[in-house]
Amino acid sequence: MCRAFEWNLISVICVIPDEPLIGSVGFCEMVYRSNLFAMVSGGTRPKYADNSVLVYDDTSKRSVLEFTFNQPVIGVRCKRDRLVAILKNRIHVFSYPSNPEKLMTIPTRENPLGLCELSGGSGSQNLLIFPGFKIGSLQLVVSGKLNSPWIFVIHGILYRI
Repeated sequence: MCRAFEWNLISVICVIPDEPLIGSVGFCEMVYRSNLFAMVSGGTRPKYADNSVLVYDDTSKRSVLEFTFNQPVIGVRCKRDRLVAILKNRIHVFSYPSNPEKLMTIPTRENPLGLCELSGGSGSQNLLIFPGFKIGSLQLVVSGKLNSPWIFVIHGILYRI
């Protein structure tokens, strides 16, 4: 059984039953403070493949969207209007929930831990940061401008803007 908590109120927001609807859950992320949850099957009794991201609506008690890939999904990040699916060597960015469409696919170096963060909200500039191609570097992509990424060396030297 998967439970979602809101820490401000320290209360249970949603309880998603394991077996009948979605099987066991590998990991899950709440979409801002809404009734939507992005989740990937996993655990002991998965019902769906690990290469799919399901968007579950707690109000209607069903899956409302599904994004399927050719590799296992190892991380998911969500904001009000963006969903980021992290695979081993690429990142997919989608607009959603209304009229979902793929905004970009970003090739990355091998990222087995699914390290990636998304900041910003609806109507503001979205920042996506993830490991760069050079070991010890980070790549920052601003609002879908893939042609001008910022690359940082972890030790504080900016070597490309």
